[in-house]
Amino acid sequence: MNARRILAISRRIASQFRRDHRTMALLFVVPLVVTALLGWVIRDQERGDVRLGIVASPLVAERVGAALGAAPGIDYRIRADSADAARALIRDGQVDVALVFPADFLPGNGGSPQLGATLPVVLTVITPGVDPAAEGTGLATLQRAVISVLDPNLPGLTRETVWGSPASDALDAFAPALIGFFGFFFVFLLTGISFLRERVGGTLERLLATPVTRPEIVAGYSLGFGIFAALQVAVITTFALMDVGIPALGPLPAFSIGLGIASAGSPLLAFLVVLLLTLGMVNLGIFVSTFARTELQVIQFVPIV
Repeated sequence: MNARRILAISRRIASQFRRDHRTMALLFVVPLVVTALLGWVIRDQERGDVRLGIVASPLVAERVGAALGAAPGIDYRIRADSADAARALIRDGQVDVALVFPADFLPGNGGSPQLGATLPVVLTVITPGVDPAAEGTGLATLQRAVISVLDPNLPGLTRETVWGSPASDALDAFAPALIGFFGFFFVFLLTGISFLRERVGGTLERLLATPVTRPEIVAGYSLGFGIFAALQVAVITTFALMDVGIPALGPLPAFSIGLGIASAGSPLLAFLVVLLLTLGMVNLGIFVSTFARTELQVIQFVPIV
């Protein structure tokens, strides 16, 4: 190996990168922007104390609520008259968790249940049901606070959710973002690279030489790419929501097709939302591809877009 030739190749690579401003921005500017955005998003999702609402009589709320509010990690906010009212508070974002006490729950001076209550005491915890990891942490904090305030052997806790179900997993929580992201990402690549080939191959210039107007060209390209974007969104959404069980076939074990992600709303509305996102991505892909001369340059726009 010759060190002089190795250094010559290295200098050529360094000179090539130095003259390519887009690549230099991809190496140094884009990572800072993306890291800053991710840091802002992640920190914005962090919550402090668990905002607690209590469904109980005024006496229970006054004694037990004050005791729970003094526990570490709990921020007692409001008393609700019913479980439905507590669910409305969760929907409005006023509380994170609602704790429902039985109607015959009688607190003592320290908050512990008296013998007048039906034993064993079972409390109901209502959570949004959209973020299993965060809600699991909040439930653990609430359970520690309840045990410290009430009798350590009491109470039992049952969980209900406003959306989703108590058995939801991390995939159910991330599914909306994943469906939107994959539709967004692959449509951008499809549109950007395909439109670049149309432009580099001279097809776009030949169209401009015909009686076809510029708005017609834009509408035609958007409709053409939009049809395939709609088909892609339909495939992704259907696979994410479906769960078709296939029985065992000979040596093959039983398996299922689809992710079986729980949906509390209309699959058609989910499809329409993602479709609007991808149609916007079609036009953004066409716009971005006008600044690229090669397919590699289209891909270089991916991290920032």
